[in-house]
Amino acid sequence: MTTMTITDLELTQLFPSPLNPREDVGDEQAISEMADSLREKGLLQPLLVVPHPSREGDYEVLIGHRRLAAARRLGWSSLSCEVVTDRFTGDADKIAVMLTENLHRADLTAVEEGQAMQAMLDLPGYSLEKVAKATSKSVSTVRRRTQLLGAGEQVLAAVKEKKIDLFQAEEIAKYSDEPDLAKDLTTAAESGDDWRWKQATSRASSTLNWRQSVDKLHAHLTGLGYELIDAEQTRSSEYTFLPPFYYSELPTKPQEVLELSNYVIPQKVLDEYGKDCLRAYLSHGAQRVQWYAFIEQEEEAAEPELTAEEIAEQEAREKVELALRVEHPKFKEHLEELVHKPAKLKGTAHAALIAAICDRNYTLKSVLEIFGIDHDPEDKDLREKGRAKLAEKTIDQLAYALFLYEVINVNGSGTSNLYRLNEHDPAQNGTWAARKFEFLESVYGIEPGEAIRQAWAFWEPALPGTEAEGVSDEVNF
Repeated sequence: MTTMTITDLELTQLFPSPLNPREDVGDEQAISEMADSLREKGLLQPLLVVPHPSREGDYEVLIGHRRLAAARRLGWSSLSCEVVTDRFTGDADKIAVMLTENLHRADLTAVEEGQAMQAMLDLPGYSLEKVAKATSKSVSTVRRRTQLLGAGEQVLAAVKEKKIDLFQAEEIAKYSDEPDLAKDLTTAAESGDDWRWKQATSRASSTLNWRQSVDKLHAHLTGLGYELIDAEQTRSSEYTFLPPFYYSELPTKPQEVLELSNYVIPQKVLDEYGKDCLRAYLSHGAQRVQWYAFIEQEEEAAEPELTAEEIAEQEAREKVELALRVEHPKFKEHLEELVHKPAKLKGTAHAALIAAICDRNYTLKSVLEIFGIDHDPEDKDLREKGRAKLAEKTIDQLAYALFLYEVINVNGSGTSNLYRLNEHDPAQNGTWAARKFEFLESVYGIEPGEAIRQAWAFWEPALPGTEAEGVSDEVNF
C-alpha cells in the first residue's frame, strides 16, 4: 500500500535523482530566478521524494530539483516534501514520473525527452507502447524521439542551441547508418538556407534508395544472364557506352531494371554489335544502370621485318625518347616550384583572378592541386574554402597557376604530352607543342631543355646544329 506524507526535511537529507532527464538543472540563470521566487513568495509546492535506495534516513528527489538547488543557494536548512513510500521504487517508475512532470511543464527539450524515453526502453519489460502510456505520449512520438538520438552529437547540440529545428534533426537521424549523407544534411541544415536543405534531402533520399537497390540489381541482372562490368572496364576500348536517349529500350532506372523478366537485347543493338554483347554497369555517380556493348578486338597482323633504314630510325627514336623521359620529371618539378614564388598580392586583378579560378569547380580543384593545398574534392563548401586559401597567394602566383592549368595543363596530360616524341611531329601536333614552349619562354623565361631540342632535331634533321646528342642526367632550365 502506497504511503504519502508531507513533512519538512533537512536539505542535508535530500539528494537529486541521477535519473532526472533534465540536463539544465544547474543552469545559473534558472536557479537564480527560482531563488528570487522562493525569497519573495516562499515554497508554494512541496518536493516529491522517495526513500533513498542506498542511504538510510535520506531521500531521493524526483520532482523539485531546481527548487532544491535554489534553497541551498539561499542558505535554507529545510524544505517541505511529499514523501512517497512503496511506489516509484524502480528506475522506470522514477524516470516516468520525472519525465511526465517536466513534459507537462514543457521544460524538456526534444533531445532530453528522447534520452529519458530511451532510458526507459533500456529497462526490462518496457516497450514503445508501455513508455508511451507511462509518459502520456503517442507511440509515434516515442519512436521519433528515440530515433532522434541517432542523429549524432553535432546535430543534438545544434538542436539544443536552436540552430537546427526538430524536423530537420529527425530527418538527419534517418541516415544514422550513412555518415556521409548525415554530414551533408547537417551542413545544409546549419546553413539556414531552405533551398540548400531541400536539395540535400532530395539528394540524400535518392542516394539512399540507390544504395539499397545495388545488391538487388546485381542479383537480378546476373540472374537474368547479364554480365556486369566495373568502372575500369567502362574506360577500356573493349566496351562502348550505349546512350539511353538512343537505345531507349534499355531501362536505366533501378525500379524499371528490377521489372525486367528475361534477357533482352534490342534489335538496334543486335544489328550493330551482334548477340550476347550487352554488359551492365551499376553507376554510383549517375545512380543508374548504364549499358555497354562488348566489342570483339581484331587480332593484330604480324609486323614485317624492319629494313636497315627503319632500324636506324627506330634507334634514333628510342635515343630521343630516353632523353625525354629523363628530362620530363625535372621539367615538371621546375614548373611546379615557380608557383610558390610570391610577388604582388592584393588589388582588383588579384580578386578577379580568384573569381576566375573559383568560377569553375574543376579549375579550382586543379589549381589547389598545383599549389599543393589539401582539400576534399567532394566538399560542398569547396569554393568558399578554396577562395580563402587562394587569397593568401600573390597575383603572380595565381596567374602562373592558372597559366599552368589552362595553357600547359600541368596536372593533366600537358607535360606528359610535351615530352612525347610524336607530339613534336610537324605534320601532327608539332606546332601545338612548340607554341607552348614559346609561351613558357616568352612569358616566364623558361627555355626548352636539351631533350626537347633533340626531339625537334629528330623531326628536322636537315637543320644545321640540330644533331641529336647523348642522354645526360644534368638538366638545367
